[in-house]
Amino acid sequence: MKIQKVELENAIQSLKTIDKDNSIIGLKKDGIIGFNDLFFTFYKIELPITETLYIDGILLLKFIQTKVKDDLEIIQGENNIVFKSKNRKATLKIIDIEFKYQEFFKEIKNNKWKDIPSNFVDGLKECLPVVSNNKDLKGLTAFYLFRDKIIASDEVRISKYSLDQIMTKKPILIPKKTGKNIIGNKYTQYMFLDNYIVFRGNNILFISKILDSNIPPFFGSEGYKKTIIPAFKQDWIDFFESKDDFNNDFFDQLSIQGKGKILIIQTKSESGNIREVVKNKVSWKGNVVLKSDIFKFCLNISKKVMISKDQTSVYVISDCHEHIASLTE
Repeated sequence: MKIQKVELENAIQSLKTIDKDNSIIGLKKDGIIGFNDLFFTFYKIELPITETLYIDGILLLKFIQTKVKDDLEIIQGENNIVFKSKNRKATLKIIDIEFKYQEFFKEIKNNKWKDIPSNFVDGLKECLPVVSNNKDLKGLTAFYLFRDKIIASDEVRISKYSLDQIMTKKPILIPKKTGKNIIGNKYTQYMFLDNYIVFRGNNILFISKILDSNIPPFFGSEGYKKTIIPAFKQDWIDFFESKDDFNNDFFDQLSIQGKGKILIIQTKSESGNIREVVKNKVSWKGNVVLKSDIFKFCLNISKKVMISKDQTSVYVISDCHEHIASLTE
């Protein structure tokens, strides 16, 4: 039996479990499995394998990508598996390991699937840059999911996204890596299994742990805005809509100095500075400094942009998304 190179390569890459710390994948007659400490993935593909066998997925992927140009023949041996193309061959040792994935399939059969909200992936994309990478910030290295809301924070910024339907009536934390996997694959349905959330799409099944961690208190209610920022003074959307010419410029930060109805805009970068004087519709006195990523975020998604009275925070609103960012270091 021969397998198309592209089909096998796509199946392995879709697992998204292979990295320098974990390269093992499992081959079985109806698919390929990948797993790590956070999630388990199954990709459906027909293989000439009589039992579940584990091999080094990195070695197989490297062989396929660098040596193979046509279809592959797979030959199962006693202690190894041979992958053979027209002029190339790779013999990979079978790894002795046990992974009890069968329990997941039994539980899935006894549960009902639900359709994923149509804007779920968009919500994850919008909130992903705000999920913290600092493992010391318990509960902030994940997406908070409750009812129809996704919330993320890194203690400096906080993003809240509204889904078009309720996903869960119980607050949960989904790992950042899980969110990235969902963004990278086309899943259509989901279900919950105790401490796991399960997604499925065309030929692929993805099971992720739900994190066991204390949920930050400001995630749980509308009071999360009050926890971080004081009241906002005015809508700045007209100003941001007029500044598209800055969108493609590279700069480290942008300062806005208000002198009544005159605004002095200055950008600062390694290559030089730009200074511009513009008129503002409303009178305002003060000074705020925006990092380039926050400024461009305001440009790209906003329907309303407000600066806090003490000029330490910016509040950005779009159709589904609310984003708060600190303007102080």
